[in-house]
Amino acid sequence: MTMTRRSTLSAAAGAALSGTMLSGRRAAAQAVRWQLASASPADGLTARNLLRFIGEVREISGQGLDIRLHPSSSLLRQAALRPGLQTGEAQLAEILLAAEAALDPVFEMDAIPRLARGQEQARRLAALCRPVIERRLQREGLSLLCLLPNPPGGLYTGFPVESLAMLRGTRMRVRTPIGGRLAMLLGATPAPLEPDETEAGFAARMADIMFASVSAGVDVRAWTFSRYFTAFDLNMPAGALIAQTRALEALPPATRAALREAAASAEARGWTLVAAEQEAAPRKLEEQGMVLRRPSAALERELQHMANVMLEEWLARAGEGGRRLLETYRQG
Repeated sequence: MTMTRRSTLSAAAGAALSGTMLSGRRAAAQAVRWQLASASPADGLTARNLLRFIGEVREISGQGLDIRLHPSSSLLRQAALRPGLQTGEAQLAEILLAAEAALDPVFEMDAIPRLARGQEQARRLAALCRPVIERRLQREGLSLLCLLPNPPGGLYTGFPVESLAMLRGTRMRVRTPIGGRLAMLLGATPAPLEPDETEAGFAARMADIMFASVSAGVDVRAWTFSRYFTAFDLNMPAGALIAQTRALEALPPATRAALREAAASAEARGWTLVAAEQEAAPRKLEEQGMVLRRPSAALERELQHMANVMLEEWLARAGEGGRRLLETYRQG
């Protein structure tokens, strides 16, 4: 091969490489960039699911949509998630549905104690509530992409609980209005604390007890402030991944379809992750020295009585629509 031919081939290869790099830079430049705000801990179950969702969106869309996750309230605090989405501070947000009950009582239906117990009942309740939630969010300029389940809730305390009367006078960490009502019925003082504030809040004596899932206990290192976890299987309040509708509709159709496909995958995966977490998280709590207990029959009866009171209160807020929804749910 002559030097001239070598030079020609080298130049051609260089041009091809330059073209590939330029094409890559153009693709990167053309990618839409979105922000995803969340109050969930960075290494928790929900954040892990969201990171896989982001990876799937990137892959399915051919890198047409680049999403950055901001966990642990690093971009927006829990109370600012929905307003921040509406004003464009973020295009996506992971919200705790029960925290948005001011929009409609149906948002907190899955947080009513003892209404849905186990995955089968929680899935059925979620399917019934979903259309109501979707329609209400649409009125706010928001779109529901998927629901994100959480494991069942139990009680974290520094002492063994034999009666709910033992909780009177305590300060109970809460995240939602219905959680605050639960605290008041127990004779406790509600202490609003987000996940990233919980460990420090307990250390500062802002809270003494909390109802939360086994995975949430691991996320906030509950063993640093609690000794006992009583597995009440209280409720399974879901989160939701929502988008600003204006931003969603501005996406190219193929990218929008990729986003919805990845969201459907995240919802299905969420139930699998919850089941796995229900097995793994209790072991982690025990490894850190916590004592896991089941409630006594007497304690179960006390809790069920309180759950009945909260259900009646919810029905008064939800009106006829809520009553019909409950009847449909109970009919199976």
